[in-house]
Amino acid sequence: MSKNKKRKRRTTRRTTRRKSFWSRLNPLWVLIPGSLLVLVLGVWLTAQGGPSAELAQAYNFPPSLVRATANVQTAYAQVVNYQNEMEFIACYCGCGPGNGHQSLKDCFIAGTNPDGSTAYGQHALT
Repeated sequence: MSKNKKRKRRTTRRTTRRKSFWSRLNPLWVLIPGSLLVLVLGVWLTAQGGPSAELAQAYNFPPSLVRATANVQTAYAQVVNYQNEMEFIACYCGCGPGNGHQSLKDCFIAGTNPDGSTAYGQHALT
């Protein structure tokens, strides 16, 4: 009988499991650096999103686009740079067929002014 008792002890020792890494991890060690990362990333993204005077002057943006964020201005600038390619990308703005958009270019560019400059549409601002 003494051998059986020893075996039971061994089996109970073997079945007790150590706590996994995730169960031993203190939530504060994850929460504090994670919240700091979100804070720093938010401040950085906010600083990057201001209007760009250089783009507004280079592309002769109207006043509504001058006040737009740098991301919106960059999108308009890229559409101007790649007008031919944008004609082959379907409009995904959700305006429906009633707005007359045939391609993504139509969401950003309304046409050409009589002086030859680009007439920007207001649709992509909303």
